[in-house]
Amino acid sequence: AVLHQSSDSSGQSSSSGSDGSSDALVDFTLSASFLEVYGEDIHDLLDEDRQSLPIREDSSGEVIVKGLRDTPIASDAEAMNVLNTGTMNRTTAATLMNCTSSRSHAVFTVNLRQTTRSSSRGGD
Repeated sequence: AVLHQSSDSSGQSSSSGSDGSSDALVDFTLSASFLEVYGEDIHDLLDEDRQSLPIREDSSGEVIVKGLRDTPIASDAEAMNVLNTGTMNRTTAATLMNCTSSRSHAVFTVNLRQTTRSSSRGGD
């Protein structure tokens, strides 16, 4: 069977079989986070307070940074804006080789959350 998928600007996607019948609706959201590891500390680059955040492992074994901001995005331009904002907040310090070295590691993450729900087929 051929599966056709389309989406609109609201982030809602619908899937249908090759006969045009719609069996499921797929909703998705995109978000981005940006963190910095500087020495032993983790900072949210999208948070002006820049407090050190704790890193934890949840019950399923997933590593999470408690308090890390997850910013909704709807386009590549919004993702680039989040990336640029965070980049401007990175810690910098002078070194012998470079007067504005970042002296840190940064992790930019784009999260895609997808949920599938059955659509009602009226008239069958």
